[in-house]
Amino acid sequence: MGSDVQHVSSALADAPLAEQLGAVCAAQAARLAVTVSCEVAPDVPPVAPDLGWDLQCIVEEAITNAVRHGGASTVRVSVAPLASGGLRLTVADDGSGCTVTSAALAPDGSTGLRGIERRVEVRAGTVSVTCGNVGATLTVTVPQA
Repeated sequence: MGSDVQHVSSALADAPLAEQLGAVCAAQAARLAVTVSCEVAPDVPPVAPDLGWDLQCIVEEAITNAVRHGGASTVRVSVAPLASGGLRLTVADDGSGCTVTSAALAPDGSTGLRGIERRVEVRAGTVSVTCGNVGATLTVTVPQA
């Protein structure tokens, strides 16, 4: 992660998830000159610091990918609880869409989506990427830790 984002994120390790992700979204919006909205549902329970860190890293990478690969000008980040007790993180953008929907389809040397999938895999979660003619959506689900 970028040093500015990492510094902010490290300082917020014990903060509520909404504050953690809000700080990452604000830093990415400023760094990349895009509009980023961040909404964490009020009924999302507190998360362990390591899960919060992983979600921060995923959000940072997903926003970077939306701008770098899709030319997005607006990115929406949301987190909602699942009935199973887990969380669903969604990052949607207004970019040009995408062609890579899994790490297996990513070019050699591409680390972003691979890193996201690794972080989620160790938590027994899921990652999906859907693409349209306009925009892409990354959806991550993780069991509550």
